[in-house]
Amino acid sequence: MLLSAFMPQPGLAQLSLELPATEPVEAPPRDPLPRATPPAPRPLRLTLGEAARIMREAVKDKSYRSTPVGLEVAHFIRWFRNEYGATAETLRDYEAILSKLALDHADLELTDFEPPAGTTRLREFIDER
Repeated sequence: MLLSAFMPQPGLAQLSLELPATEPVEAPPRDPLPRATPPAPRPLRLTLGEAARIMREAVKDKSYRSTPVGLEVAHFIRWFRNEYGATAETLRDYEAILSKLALDHADLELTDFEPPAGTTRLREFIDER
């Protein structure tokens, strides 16, 4: 019943629309859109406060141990605690300064602290603290 309303019925005229043929029209050329160039990467700049926070977190989470010197510091702290019997306070004090040494010299190996250059490097570190 519903379909009969949409089906053509005899006697009704159908409407058709025919357009005359025309030549295709080309669109005028457009200038290409300018590409957005990303800004040149800037060197990472930290404030002193941000750098201090990063250093404190590296000591707290023991990430200083991922440096070559930090690995040696971890071995020393373990020996100091287990073999020497250092107290918790002594361990805290030693680890605090040695972790800073490891972080400040993260690009160096333990052999870089051998005399004479290593002695100078350690004296400069102590003077800065």
